[in-house]
Amino acid sequence: MKKHNKITIKKSVLVVMATLSAVATASIGICVKDFFIKNNNNYIAVTDDELTTALSSDTSNSELSDNNIYTDRDSTGVLGETIEKDTLNLGANDEYDYSFAYQEKVDGYDYYIRVNRAANCVTIYGLDDSGFYSVPLRAMICSTGEATPLGIYTTSDMYTWRMLEGDVFGQYAIRIHGSIMFHSVPYYTPNKNDIEYEEYNKLGEKASLGCIRLKVEDEKWIYDNCPAGTTVDIYDDAEHPGPLGKPSAMKINLGCGWDPTDPDENNPWKHYVASLTGVSDRTVERGDLTFNVMDGVKAMDIYGNDVSECISINGNVDLYTPGTYELVYTASDGTGNNISYISEVTVIDTIAPVITSYPVNKLVTSLTGEVTDDFLREGMTVTDADIEMDSSDIILTYEPIHEGFNDISYTITDIAGNTTEYSQSIFVDTVAPQIILNEDKNIPEDIEVVDEAYARSRVLDVIEENGIDSDGVIITIKKIKKSVYHITYSCTDFYGNESIVTEELVRP
Repeated sequence: MKKHNKITIKKSVLVVMATLSAVATASIGICVKDFFIKNNNNYIAVTDDELTTALSSDTSNSELSDNNIYTDRDSTGVLGETIEKDTLNLGANDEYDYSFAYQEKVDGYDYYIRVNRAANCVTIYGLDDSGFYSVPLRAMICSTGEATPLGIYTTSDMYTWRMLEGDVFGQYAIRIHGSIMFHSVPYYTPNKNDIEYEEYNKLGEKASLGCIRLKVEDEKWIYDNCPAGTTVDIYDDAEHPGPLGKPSAMKINLGCGWDPTDPDENNPWKHYVASLTGVSDRTVERGDLTFNVMDGVKAMDIYGNDVSECISINGNVDLYTPGTYELVYTASDGTGNNISYISEVTVIDTIAPVITSYPVNKLVTSLTGEVTDDFLREGMTVTDADIEMDSSDIILTYEPIHEGFNDISYTITDIAGNTTEYSQSIFVDTVAPQIILNEDKNIPEDIEVVDEAYARSRVLDVIEENGIDSDGVIITIKKIKKSVYHITYSCTDFYGNESIVTEELVRP
């Protein structure tokens, strides 16, 4: 196994966790004392008492979940354009049109936010060349609630931390309307290592009391890029999340503490990548379809979760062509940090071709015609790594064909030089029986009737190795005129070779 690119991991997990605990403790002392409200881009310091009193209304505590399944990290989509369309009714083969009645640019605001309440997906729109918010730029998975209102609003107050209903806290809270806000998944305390992991695992489904919950990286993006006064359009369309689709969110376990997407440099997710084991150089037999590039390969995150689904593999292995192929295995912990290894897979070919059916022509007679290599190969099938070889790859060796038994050798060699040999005998009989007749063509005076019995008596011998005698001769008699008879004698041997002899008999 060859190491390709590995981000340094500390030797002792206990040391790491102790360090993180110290950082977290220090962070608590800072966070409790230093809250700020961002209102119209001005930061105002807030004391602990003022925080408790002034930041007391909002939403967001909900039922818990035990879902700890890991899914891929979300993507942010790419720039694109839509075309305005008045109706969303689709024909059977139409593509869905995500356009809406685009709002014209409002000075000072580069983005327009649409929240699909039914699909729990947020799409950020930017400006097109005509000055309309028509270009989808970024998609975000979210959690809404039954009390999330429909309609068009503009944002107002903005907070780095905000106390929420249920004595929990949200990062980067942005007021949309009344008590309805954008904010992160709730935290038990205003500390980044104290997230409600069960609520984080509900992203993508209804989970709030009405606010719109986002991953920290998405919430902070809105906080940093969409000033107070930005338009927010909340609508319902359960079947069509948005033009960039609905991203996914990874699942986390109890003890993780941090939102994996939080860009804070103290976030442990940003410093410790998944472990990747089982990547090694391998040898596989040509055509072995049981070969699996993931056999024995496993990835774990720093909290002991099996995240093998996040492993990506770059490279290809042609199982039908011997050679050495390079595969790069990369495991990511969900925040973009990764660890990579290179594996060399060598495809070898040590198995000779296999004859799956044998030649059918083992007899040559006068009816066969020319005896060629194709005639001798007919019916023979050879496979190599379960792939049928071309019949021209079968090399034949034999002496010139002659009467009697002939030995034919077949040799098949694959691309790796593995050889299979086969031999058989063919029997050649191209000689028809020889009918020997009485040389006297005069009908004796005592023969009153020239019939089959008389004609058969004229057959002196039938020369044929398989013992055909006169009883096997077919006789046809034709009277030409009163004293002249035309007689045909025919005989076919065991292998189909036919002999025909004719004569004319004359009565003196």
